Amino acid sequence: MELMYGILAALGLGIILGFFQSRKKKRSWAGTVTKIKYLPSYYDSNDNPVEARYLVHYRTDTGKKGKVNITEHQYGQLFSGLKEGDRLNKQAGRYLPQIVRKGAL
Repeated sequence: MELMYGILAALGLGIILGFFQSRKKKRSWAGTVTKIKYLPSYYDSNDNPVEARYLVHYRTDTGKKGKVNITEHQYGQLFSGLKEGDRLNKQAGRYLPQIVRKGAL
């Protein structure tokens, strides 16, 4: 019986997390980078390594503040050269925004 409760709890948690991820993916916005913060790698309380990350703060064109949590690998591959004042565009259906380069349509 306890096993069944555990399975139902895990299933419920999975559905809730999936719901929030799908909402996040459906959003679209455009904004300006206001701050980039580097978070170095570390080991958590269970001695599991946690990868270094970048926390990119932005302000949308509608005035809302937000942040994007990007792994060091993603930052190097997709966001190299990103600096404060750069424009980001997050399209619906994508998890990460893209840098809007000047002169690009």
